[in-house]
Amino acid sequence: GYVCADVAADGFMVWIAHQEADSKRGRVQTLIYIAREVGRICINVVIICGFSGPQVNCPGYESDPNVPCTTDESIMARNELSEEYPEDWCHMKCSGAQFDFGMTIPQYAWLIAAINLISIPSYFMLKEEKKERIQVTKVLSDFWYTAQRRAVWQVMLYTMISSITFNVFIAAKTPANYVWVGLSTLQHQVLSIVESFIFAAGLSLIRKYC
Repeated sequence: GYVCADVAADGFMVWIAHQEADSKRGRVQTLIYIAREVGRICINVVIICGFSGPQVNCPGYESDPNVPCTTDESIMARNELSEEYPEDWCHMKCSGAQFDFGMTIPQYAWLIAAINLISIPSYFMLKEEKKERIQVTKVLSDFWYTAQRRAVWQVMLYTMISSITFNVFIAAKTPANYVWVGLSTLQHQVLSIVESFIFAAGLSLIRKYC
């Protein structure tokens, strides 16, 4: 679903860019990426407010005071309060939590689902001119013809190689930052917000002066 939506959005962006005057070429594209970074900033703020509490950052935490604390030693060893308060350590905020409140993973999932549900009516407002159906064989033939151009296949080759070599994601990186460096959710998301803000500001300068 994401691939279909992303490809369609990129194709529509290219179509809009072709409608721009030469003196304004590229402004729509930068505006779209600025909007994307603003969205990332907003979701990072939600994560800061929702996942900086004891529910996520304190192992073994129980919000209900009537629920007894777990006796699992592997969980108790990860919470420094278990030794000092052996009876009710699971009902207290540990040092890893910045706020007394927070969200659970299901609550966050419901929030994302609600945002998607609210946006559904906007899809019925979209209008697209009906065009004749293009055969798949013709699309593939045009693609092959375009891919044979030197500039195109070199970009495709670079994109493929750079994705394999540069965009390697290490799954253990984030947990290692939390365990080894002691990075908190608040610190991690603030760094992400600063990164998105700098990128959006740079795009704004490019859009205005270039």
